[in-house]
Amino acid sequence: MIPVFIALPLLWFTYSRYPLTPLLYFFIFIHMLILIIGGQYSYAHVPLGFEVQEWLGLSRNPYDKLGHFFQGFVPALIAYEILVRGKYVKGKKCFISLLYVLR
Repeated sequence: MIPVFIALPLLWFTYSRYPLTPLLYFFIFIHMLILIIGGQYSYAHVPLGFEVQEWLGLSRNPYDKLGHFFQGFVPALIAYEILVRGKYVKGKKCFISLLYVLR
């Protein structure tokens, strides 16, 4: 849960100088919730994961997969927004950089 305690003040202090898109703030919020819930229960023991496991007939709790997905997806979106808005990449390079960051 330490990344949440680091990110919240960072987002708060940078909001006026470098606001991110509302969609990115939404994904960051979801990512923070996943980290907090995973930290509270341990990823393998999250009750919601057991529900999904039962619904989909899986052999194990899939909550950690959700956590891993967001640990790659959200930072990639943040990097993409910084690269595009900072004009570090333009045109075709922008799309190629997105593919590189998301792979």
